[in-house]
Amino acid sequence: MIALTSSTTPYLLGNFATKIWHSNACAETNRWAADTLGQVVKQRASYSEGEGSSQNWGMNMGEGRSSGSSTNYGGSQSYGRGINSGGGSSTWGSGNSQNDSDNWGRNRGGSTSSNVSHGYSEQVGYLIEPGEFGRMLKTGGPANGNRVSAIWYQAGRRFAASSGNALLAEFQQ
Repeated sequence: MIALTSSTTPYLLGNFATKIWHSNACAETNRWAADTLGQVVKQRASYSEGEGSSQNWGMNMGEGRSSGSSTNYGGSQSYGRGINSGGGSSTWGSGNSQNDSDNWGRNRGGSTSSNVSHGYSEQVGYLIEPGEFGRMLKTGGPANGNRVSAIWYQAGRRFAASSGNALLAEFQQ
């Protein structure tokens, strides 16, 4: 039988490659615990949302008119007598034309849009952040339902409950 004393307990746990951390306010100890547990790839969520609107309207109108008048009529006449006689001719003419045109148009429009985007990025970070050792672990007493929690770490072991070599354990005070 092995007698456990306060001086032999750390060595015994060290031989089993086991460390146990309870709630702690020492920043140096908490960093050491976080470094011991190591870092993992974590997914960090991102979210963005946007909305937009645009409107346009207008009107164009035009009118064009052209008109004119032209009358064409005409004739020709020539006359002459004998050899080496003088002759004459005359022509005349007139005409008319007319046209009209009208045009007009109108335009208007509008659009709206909205979008939502969800995603994540992967970053390397502590399995348990150093500050969490002082925030997440229960210290017992009535405020915690007489429950105490700890992080149990064992090198080379894979806990089924956490799929890793660290486990959040809780027990009755």
